[in-house]
Amino acid sequence: MPDHRGDPGTTQLTAKDILHWLQASKARCTVASEEVIPAVESIVSECPGLKTKFLLSPHSQNRWLSFQELFQTTSAEHSCVETGIQEPMAIYFASGTTGSPNMVQHSQSSLRIGYTLCGRCKFKKLPHCLMGGEPLNPEVLEQWKVQTGLMLYEGYGQTGGMFNGQSLSLTLQPQDCQLSP
Repeated sequence: MPDHRGDPGTTQLTAKDILHWLQASKARCTVASEEVIPAVESIVSECPGLKTKFLLSPHSQNRWLSFQELFQTTSAEHSCVETGIQEPMAIYFASGTTGSPNMVQHSQSSLRIGYTLCGRCKFKKLPHCLMGGEPLNPEVLEQWKVQTGLMLYEGYGQTGGMFNGQSLSLTLQPQDCQLSP
């Protein structure tokens, strides 16, 4: 997937995970917090295409450029790049429950549509809530129920799922979902 925009990740990624992501995406640049620098540095020699490393910190550090320093010194004058709605915006990696995680590309429109729909939802109108990603502690699930009045059902990843404790080895099929104002 050449010329893509980003692979968001968590600080819980291991060096092996980061290596897979960087190699699979053919990343030329990485943006990371201080917590993951040791993991990135341990595998960077295996990623010859990785040319630039940005650190989300006020100061640069050992061959890492400070994103904040660069942002503050950058001119306010810029030219926006026009993009088509189907051009790539971000790549997420599936959970990898049946093998190595696969890249799932989101376009300029698909990611925005998801964010827009999430922003418009009101808890009173939602009969169910489904989350993907890492499993949550029972205390977090209980706090969600207390604050929203809704049960939070756990799923896995962004491309597969688990429901009522049953693993779904196939990609979830699209569902007809309708939101009322």
